[in-house]
Amino acid sequence: MGNYILYFTILCFSFLIFVFTITFYHRQPKFQALGYTFLISFYLSIYSFIYLQEIPSVTVINFIELMLVMALFLILLIKGFQRTILAASIMILVILIPLSLTLPRYGFNKIIEKPQLIQILLNMTLLINILLLSRRKSKDRNLKYCFIWFLVGTVLQLNGMEGVVGLTAVFIKIAAYYGFYHYFYRRTYIAWESKMKEAEKLKTSLKQSYDEEVKKQLFYMELQQERLVSAAHTDGMTQAYNKNTIIAILEELISIGKKPISLAMVDIDHFKKINDYHGHIVGDNCIKEIVNIIQRNIRKADYIGRYGGDEFIVILPEANINEAKNVAEEICKKISSCSKPNVTVSIGISSYPQDGKTAVEIISKADEGLYRSKRKGRNIVSHPTLF
Repeated sequence: MGNYILYFTILCFSFLIFVFTITFYHRQPKFQALGYTFLISFYLSIYSFIYLQEIPSVTVINFIELMLVMALFLILLIKGFQRTILAASIMILVILIPLSLTLPRYGFNKIIEKPQLIQILLNMTLLINILLLSRRKSKDRNLKYCFIWFLVGTVLQLNGMEGVVGLTAVFIKIAAYYGFYHYFYRRTYIAWESKMKEAEKLKTSLKQSYDEEVKKQLFYMELQQERLVSAAHTDGMTQAYNKNTIIAILEELISIGKKPISLAMVDIDHFKKINDYHGHIVGDNCIKEIVNIIQRNIRKADYIGRYGGDEFIVILPEANINEAKNVAEEICKKISSCSKPNVTVSIGISSYPQDGKTAVEIISKADEGLYRSKRKGRNIVSHPTLF
């Protein structure tokens, strides 16, 4: 009865361990090679049953276990991960092919005649494996315990398979085989779970990046199309955006933007005097020239809109307050030196999100900065609180 239980234990667990190993990828070749060696015990279990036409005796089962334990010992000895899988494959062939050729010729009689020798060799090999694993890292501790239980069960078998001791030996060996199975299953499952988590994390990251980039690109494409196609969104005289459109652009940028958005409110100094002394035609040309100067000194990604008669808004996406100040100062400098008739501008700047969360708040802060520039003598750039 004991040999029946032991036989099916070896058969089932060897099959499961081998299947787990070949089904799931593992980063450590030595771990895979250890799993491959269980093909030896699975194959010999099937082969012995077919040849003998009955469940093998305890001695034959011990011989099968000896082949398995010796193969595991040789795999544990191999150093160099790249050679481990190849060595395991060669070892399996070296063990199985000669046995397949010689056993039909000589039968299992020679094995059955020397049960004590097989027991001694099996116990010695198990002990060597335990000593070898004792010198290894702690991650092989569970494998060492499996060999210890295996050795205890094999030693108890020396008193025979009958009675309480024999039954205890069988159950201890079952525990050892289950330990092997649990060792390979857990290591394989953890590796698989880790890869799945990495893949899921990468998938989520790529999807988020893709969605954000698509949304951003679609928005900019829509804005570019609006620039080219929708004349209703532009100021007829300057071809800059009109008031409603420039505010809508700012609102849309705030709704999708994660980076700072700065705004400059530009006002022509003493513009009424230009109209009074030079006429409205000169005044209109002055406005057009100022818009052209501003456009030449901002980026393609920036936006300019006419906010009022002689007031303009410049939106600077992804520019902080210091970068906006530099751009505004350059605009002041260029207008004061290049415009005809000679005029100057006062500029107030603000930045999202520190100066407000909505378009109205950002524009209001820039307007405060503009009036601060007026009070400080004009032809200057100001922020409501910083400078």
